[in-house]
Amino acid sequence: MPYDVKWLIEDYIVSQRFWGVFTADEALAADARVIELLEHSPQTTVHAIVDDAQVTQMPPVTALAKVKSSRHDKLGWTVIFGNKSAGMRFTTKLANRILGFKMLITPTYQEAIEKLYELDPDLPPLDD
Repeated sequence: MPYDVKWLIEDYIVSQRFWGVFTADEALAADARVIELLEHSPQTTVHAIVDDAQVTQMPPVTALAKVKSSRHDKLGWTVIFGNKSAGMRFTTKLANRILGFKMLITPTYQEAIEKLYELDPDLPPLDD
């Protein structure tokens, strides 16, 4: 299972981390977990932060198009960071065009966090 999905800030920011060869089945399983967290949050808007720094292979774009959390009413911004591969960034951007959600890509975790707080200044503080 090359993924981990959990709260970064409970009810406000979902943290997703992927690594290695990330398959279509794993993408759908991770998506189901994200939907579960979104559904259980009392907030109307929940953001996501995604670490794909250690992904060596993404699922095909056709598989990513089946992801449902990106169209969930509660999902706000998704900020992706970490992967330096031009091919991976291209796949991510292509998936974003297909799925049509609010997404940004930053090089580092710190920049991803800063961007989320710029986009939503009402987020509670992050406990380090």
